[in-house]
Amino acid sequence: MPFDAYVWNAIYKDYVRNLFLMLAIVLGCGTLRQEQPVGTTGFTLMLPVSRLQIAAVRAAVGTIEVTILAFVPAAVIPVLSLVAG
Repeated sequence: MPFDAYVWNAIYKDYVRNLFLMLAIVLGCGTLRQEQPVGTTGFTLMLPVSRLQIAAVRAAVGTIEVTILAFVPAAVIPVLSLVAG
């Protein structure tokens, strides 16, 4: 198997992809319930924005985080492959 096919199989096809999906779900689970034990729920709800705007911003931040996490292996593996030979 060529090296590029091996890397694709190892990272994007099997268990690492599933781990990535699980992490994406965990990152996307931020809600007001997480703020309740800290005591910042009232502050968040008193901001001059709607709940829809709060949810949209959280969704956008989650999407950006997942996108960045998706590019990390694509950037790190070629560099480490060159270093390791």
